[in-house]
Amino acid sequence: MSYETPFKALYNKYRPQRFADVVGQQHIIRILQNSLAHNRVSHAYLFSGDRGTGKTTVARILAKAINCLEGVQPEPCNRCENCLNVGRESFLDLIEIDAASNTSVDDIRALREAVRYRPASGRYKVYVIDEVHQLSRAAYNAFLKTLEEPPEHAIFILATTDPHRVLQTVRSRCQHLRFRKHTHTDTVEELARVATGEGATFTKDALRMIARNADGSLRDAIGVLDQALSYADDELTEGLLREMLGITGVEAVAGLTDAIADGHPGRALTLVDGAVQDGANPATLQQELVEYFRGLLLVRTGRKDRETLQFSESEVEQMAEQAVRFRVGQLVRCIELLTEGGVRRRAGFSPQLDLELASVQACLMVAAENGQSEVAEGSVAAGNGAAAAEAAPQPAYVPAPEDGSPEPAADPPQADASPPAAQSVGAADIDLDRVRAAVREWNPLYATYFQDTTVARDGDLVVFQLSYAAHRDALSKPDNLQRLREIVKEITGELSKIEYRLKSTSDAAPVDAASADDVVNTAVKMYGAKIIQEDRPV
Repeated sequence: MSYETPFKALYNKYRPQRFADVVGQQHIIRILQNSLAHNRVSHAYLFSGDRGTGKTTVARILAKAINCLEGVQPEPCNRCENCLNVGRESFLDLIEIDAASNTSVDDIRALREAVRYRPASGRYKVYVIDEVHQLSRAAYNAFLKTLEEPPEHAIFILATTDPHRVLQTVRSRCQHLRFRKHTHTDTVEELARVATGEGATFTKDALRMIARNADGSLRDAIGVLDQALSYADDELTEGLLREMLGITGVEAVAGLTDAIADGHPGRALTLVDGAVQDGANPATLQQELVEYFRGLLLVRTGRKDRETLQFSESEVEQMAEQAVRFRVGQLVRCIELLTEGGVRRRAGFSPQLDLELASVQACLMVAAENGQSEVAEGSVAAGNGAAAAEAAPQPAYVPAPEDGSPEPAADPPQADASPPAAQSVGAADIDLDRVRAAVREWNPLYATYFQDTTVARDGDLVVFQLSYAAHRDALSKPDNLQRLREIVKEITGELSKIEYRLKSTSDAAPVDAASADDVVNTAVKMYGAKIIQEDRPV
């Protein structure tokens, strides 16, 4: 009877077994190997770093090195019984504890009792406590004495992704070694080694895409590679990965970028909808757009090396052409708008709506800062996302003023509350940009409520005119109202009364529903834009 070798996940199959095999953490390996060479191994270490950077792997190799039957040395022999048992995860003197599920004082008391007993077969009992920041404060206090003065045969290795949550008194008793995220180049090279070891054929661009999406976590990258090799029938390509991961590709992201640079919210919304209809995950698309704008910012400020940008040469060339269409401040603001989505999603926004809001806000911001008096909305051909200049004509509109001042041709905003309505006299001393900046620092979600807000003043009463009742209700809570009063006082130097009112529907010019595009109608209703010209077919 024959037995097949059980399948192992690739990140376990290719887990380093020697210090020399560890990728990207040379600064830590040097410290540990020198400590081993001079017999100066500490009784307690704190390994901190992002997930997938090798904390547990290095802890296991250190356990091998100090328990190797050939002696304590900078590299374990990987031949003796102790080394082999550590590799097989069956070494009795290596105890790995998950602090996330063993957080209580009783768990720590059990550890304190067990640590007194001598090792079964090695020189040292090595305790690896993962996610140690999740221990309760009482458990930390119970652990302190043992950590400070452990038995001579015990070594503690504490691992965490969040070292600031580890009690200071615990950190002070450990040697703190900080693991770095893996570089893009290191990740690609390791992926190539693993894929080659599996006999797979692949393109370098496919590996670069995996590395870019792994965000410095080698374990995550190898996990995606494992999945991709199961998905691929033949060669592992970039297109196959996009299909598997629901990634839209640089073409769609570049198209959205062009729409933002042109200040065309209608085209941006149509491109988002087209990408989602084609199967793209809107949350993933938003993250891709953030990374793309980060690349544009780096290019715009003179950084064009591929290691920093993590894009191919042709993509970097395309980004260089687009970057010059933005000012540096505009790129920063676009990134801020796109990254505020996490707050909105926690507030109940769907991922697609979140992306749509961020894209339109970015379009309007660029249009306003570029002084565009009008934004011509061309329709977009269905299916491929390309602009169709010959399609049905669309009305043009200007974004609502960013500084809160009324437009010459418009009546003063009407309140939904009882008269008298506030007048705009004296509103000039309230800098809306400063209000938005202060609100964004206080709560990024509330900052989105002020994107199209106008401000008016009536004596000591300051009136913010909002677009939605939900925004008014949220900001009217006593704590929020008091915070905004403080913000206005910081800007004007005086404490004013605050009132929220809804914009009247009469603030916007009527739209001919039979001829206007749905996207323009949406922009008019949601963002306070006004139709200033409507072209009809002759």
